[in-house]
Amino acid sequence: MIVAPLVTVPFMAQTELREAQQAEPANRAWQIVPIGAGVVALGIVMWSLYTNIAFIDVEVYVRGARAFLDGQPIYDDNPNQLPFIYPPFAALVFLPLGVLPGLATAIVTVTSLAALARTSWLLATHAPGLLPKSTTLARACGIFAGLAVLEPTIETLRLGQVGLILLWLVAEDLLGDHRSIQGALVGFGTAVKLVPGIFLPFYVLIGRIRAAIVGGLVFAASIAIGFVFLPTESAQYWLEDAFSSSRLPSVEYIANQSFLGAWSRGGGQSGAIWFLFMMVTIAALLIVGAWMWRRDEQLLAFGTVSLAGLLASPISWTHHWVAMFPLLVGLAAHWASRWVRVPLVLIWLVLVVRVVWHLPVGEDVQYSGYQWLMASSYTIVGLVSLVMAIVLVARKSGQRRPCPQSDTSTAPAR
Repeated sequence: MIVAPLVTVPFMAQTELREAQQAEPANRAWQIVPIGAGVVALGIVMWSLYTNIAFIDVEVYVRGARAFLDGQPIYDDNPNQLPFIYPPFAALVFLPLGVLPGLATAIVTVTSLAALARTSWLLATHAPGLLPKSTTLARACGIFAGLAVLEPTIETLRLGQVGLILLWLVAEDLLGDHRSIQGALVGFGTAVKLVPGIFLPFYVLIGRIRAAIVGGLVFAASIAIGFVFLPTESAQYWLEDAFSSSRLPSVEYIANQSFLGAWSRGGGQSGAIWFLFMMVTIAALLIVGAWMWRRDEQLLAFGTVSLAGLLASPISWTHHWVAMFPLLVGLAAHWASRWVRVPLVLIWLVLVVRVVWHLPVGEDVQYSGYQWLMASSYTIVGLVSLVMAIVLVARKSGQRRPCPQSDTSTAPAR
């Protein structure tokens, strides 16, 4: 998970560099501007990290790994520090960070940026309608620039979260040329953090049964490894914590942009009916995603399935919304459709200007009217993007319908 993006990035652009060098002078701006934008965006990211660092999640990963190395319980209920809430197998994955705690923040940051670069490349290869006169390299740089400056990306890097790495794992598995082992990276991502597991049933729906089985076996193997090396913690996690809401923070907190977060900030309460609603949401969006995939809209399908997890999860912090990036790029690939442009630009601006954080923050703050809309802006953005994606695919399906054959029975014989 730590090394793979770093290995793939330097080699993926060699062909495109030659292509860019051979481009016509009139088209060179389509190559230079996106690449320059990518460099500028990287500078903005680094400046943001330099002026507003936290890396509190890196500390959690290091603490979980160190607890294993020192023979201490990884699930510590110390109220003065963030708890380790990942599966026991994740503590083993984070061992390099525990062995090199002084380099942990650098390792996570560099790997996350490399993961975003590789993900941008994968998205670029499936979005030829975006910057159509540019090479794949330039298009990938443009995508990187557009995604790097968004609040979910900045917050992921600032906290030292693994969201961008998980996004890359799924993108590599779903969009990369790895059919012989497809499913393995999704299974591995699920072993570290359960959220990518939503793609296992998606593989079933799009007919990739083998990938679903491979992913399931990798995930099952991770559980078995956890029981071998951390038997007590594994029993605690899989028999208690994984299905309990007792370890969840306040769902009303403004950073929680799931359906439950928006509902709770409006005074709603969770319960059995909410669990049913969550399952219906996941099932419905999985079906919609499979429908999009069969109509050759891989990025919209990818983003829709990711959105299902974001909306239905009890907790979807703003930095978790990096999972929505394939949906945004999939919409941008339809830039030729004029009606897509204005809403897409507004969505991008909402994620850039940090709308959520321009409100009073606190677990007991009450929001009403326009404040509730601002406090749930990511949820609204997700729903608007979903509707746009559905309309695009529906229109595309309508255009593909064969025209009725004209009656030629009265045509003169030749």
